[in-house]
Amino acid sequence: MQKENYLRQERIADFSILKFLLCVLGTLAAAFVSSYLSKIRAGYAFIAPSWTPDENVIMLGWALCAVLTGWSLYLVVQRRCPTKTERNCKLLFVSLWVIHAGLAFAWPIILLTTSKIAVAFVWIAVLDGIVTALFVSALRLRGLSAILLLPYLATLLVATYFNLQLIMLN
Repeated sequence: MQKENYLRQERIADFSILKFLLCVLGTLAAAFVSSYLSKIRAGYAFIAPSWTPDENVIMLGWALCAVLTGWSLYLVVQRRCPTKTERNCKLLFVSLWVIHAGLAFAWPIILLTTSKIAVAFVWIAVLDGIVTALFVSALRLRGLSAILLLPYLATLLVATYFNLQLIMLN
């Protein structure tokens, strides 16, 4: 009996690790594919602000944000929600997360492969709103999940300002 319980707990732990890896590595992979696609088809040269960070710093920052965002998703997905209100909040979080992922995937492609900087600005402004709502819904479910979103939200706000600077300079 004790051995069966141990094996059951071990399977649950293995499944949790798999979920964690799927959330984190899936988010990271999507970020790299988006970055790759935006570089491959980069056809629009623009005047960048003087404070533009080095490309490697940008890549490292977005990769870290992807890992933290995936971890945040994992924490919410793993959470058991006994009440209907909590289940609805979890559903809202996951829905917002999926919408955010699509917007985040497309933004660098729009920005770097077209001359539509203003469209990219509106796109990232909507993304800012979605991620803010994601943060608020995470606060209701799990504080750590919300905290993990803060660096991403801050990075998005800097990217939004960067996009605005591109509009002004070009």
